[in-house]
Amino acid sequence: MKRTVKKACFVGTLFLSVIFFSGYVKAAVPLLVPELKWFPGDNKILLITKPEGKLVLISTDTASNHVVENGEVKEASISPDGYKVVYSIQGKGIWVVNADGSEKTQITTDDGFNLIWSPGGIKISYMLFTEKGISIYVVHFDGSNKKLVYQ
Repeated sequence: MKRTVKKACFVGTLFLSVIFFSGYVKAAVPLLVPELKWFPGDNKILLITKPEGKLVLISTDTASNHVVENGEVKEASISPDGYKVVYSIQGKGIWVVNADGSEKTQITTDDGFNLIWSPGGIKISYMLFTEKGISIYVVHFDGSNKKLVYQ
């Protein structure tokens, strides 16, 4: 059976695909590549496992780790000063946690993606798919002052 892709949008997942010039998709297999990010200071790493979506904070000094979330984490971003992490959980909103794993706080129930800290580390921007297309919101890291800035 031939499948022709008319439109495709995959956020946060890499695919290995064999696509013919005609548009026929022979195979599209998700690559389950873990995500690693360094904290400022070179002594801590953030890990998102795939396919489980566990969020793990790892100390490179002691080789100890702390599991912040046990699954369904889509993506995460480290604050510019390295003291906080923002992350999204599939269907459960956007959360902020201290870099040591303490004080986990839900800042919105939105199922956002493309989480980006402001350079000063006070605000977080994120995108949402809506009926009208993509919307961009900005919210303070404590969940206050949520504002729609683009639709």
